[in-house]
Amino acid sequence: MIEYSCGVCNLGGISTAEAVQGRVFRDFPEGKKMNFSTSGLAAIACGASAALLLASTASAQSTGTIWGLSSDFSAGNALYTIDSTTGVATLQVTLTGTVGTSLVGLEYLNGVFYGTDVFDGNSFTFGSIDPTTGAYTVINDQAGSLNWHALAGDADVNLLYTVDQDDGNQLKSVTTGGVVTAIGGSGGPDMRGLAFDNDSDILYGIDGNGSLYTIDTGTGISALVGSTGVPGGQPGLAYDDLADILYLNDGAGQSLYTVDTTTGAATLVGGNAAGAVIDGLAFVPVPEPTSLGLILGGVAFAGLRRRRA
Repeated sequence: MIEYSCGVCNLGGISTAEAVQGRVFRDFPEGKKMNFSTSGLAAIACGASAALLLASTASAQSTGTIWGLSSDFSAGNALYTIDSTTGVATLQVTLTGTVGTSLVGLEYLNGVFYGTDVFDGNSFTFGSIDPTTGAYTVINDQAGSLNWHALAGDADVNLLYTVDQDDGNQLKSVTTGGVVTAIGGSGGPDMRGLAFDNDSDILYGIDGNGSLYTIDTGTGISALVGSTGVPGGQPGLAYDDLADILYLNDGAGQSLYTVDTTTGAATLVGGNAAGAVIDGLAFVPVPEPTSLGLILGGVAFAGLRRRRA
């Protein structure tokens, strides 16, 4: 258990008063002033200390759960969770309402899991997945494409992205209702995995040779970052926004990696040990990123109420 003391809070060499002035209230409009009692200021400062310490601790390790979707055409396609510290995958639920999966994409967007390249007996489809029951619900037929190998989502605008290998490797946006819009990038790399950094608004992609790219979501044009050194051909990507960690799961090699987003170099975490080809990857944050703001806001409000009393 961590104990916090109002009299001794210290944030990396700055005083609590500096923390409050420099970090908590830097966004007040020019010319506006607020008056705080000593006790109120102390409460707010300690709230800042606690919240910032929690945030810095979270940035050093995973802040949620990695989920994976397997490619399996024997009706054994399933959702797994993957331990971010060991790489070990654990079966959660087998999908229903499908015939099989092949070279899949997976994303968790605003409370819903979405998957691509899921075969329903008639066509390869894009749809939603219930992580409790495994029920798969078709949303569209991928505009007739057989190859949407990757999926990523921008949570701020509630929009998904995929790369259509049957349409010149163009980047396409997909609404949660299934409306598909071609963006561009025809002739680019054959992206096998995608992940979106919601804090920096960066879309990452990995091709079949294991090279990492950034992709312009306005034009679809990709820029090479570097080789991951993992040429498995069935990779999945997921991004932890709070900890700023890019994960790569090599479905062919059945292993989890972290990836340096500045060089592309991958570092092995460990094997999945599940006997499954997990090439669809998604990250589910726990707690939600707003939680730290609520903690800080609650303590600050308590300080203000004491001033009024």
